[in-house]
Amino acid sequence: MTIELFAKKGIRINGIEILLGSNIEEAIRVLGEYEKYDSNYYFLEGDLLFVTEKNIITEIEVNNDEHGKMKAVFAERDVFSEGRDTLFPSLCQMSGDIIAEDEKGCSYSSDNLGIAFSYGFPESELDEYIREAKEDGVYEEMKEDIEKDIYRSKHIATFLIR
Repeated sequence: MTIELFAKKGIRINGIEILLGSNIEEAIRVLGEYEKYDSNYYFLEGDLLFVTEKNIITEIEVNNDEHGKMKAVFAERDVFSEGRDTLFPSLCQMSGDIIAEDEKGCSYSSDNLGIAFSYGFPESELDEYIREAKEDGVYEEMKEDIEKDIYRSKHIATFLIR
């Protein structure tokens, strides 16, 4: 499934736009089944989240399912499959104001573009994580988890439009 993301505007899914400022009923009509927690509406098995205030959509978040089922396109780039080494510099150039939201380098935002995005694991901690697993003799049994963390450090885990 492909979701197109538009800065400060909303998304297009299955050819239908769901815009920021719309009533959540529009998303329910288009997407169907959902789960609700407080003012958050989760669709597509939790991979698509609409944050609302008084039933009006204020943020839309798409989560990387890491299985390739979900394709999120922003500015003609597949933000979930493109690696950090090419996507991050491009987003920085596009926005002119990308700022780090945390000291580990996982979460970023741009007011100019009305986006926020995060990586699932801090790239700066990978080497130490792997070294410690090897030193503790658990690398082989943790190898599958380590490979997932390597992927998560290099690919966006969540992309938010606001």
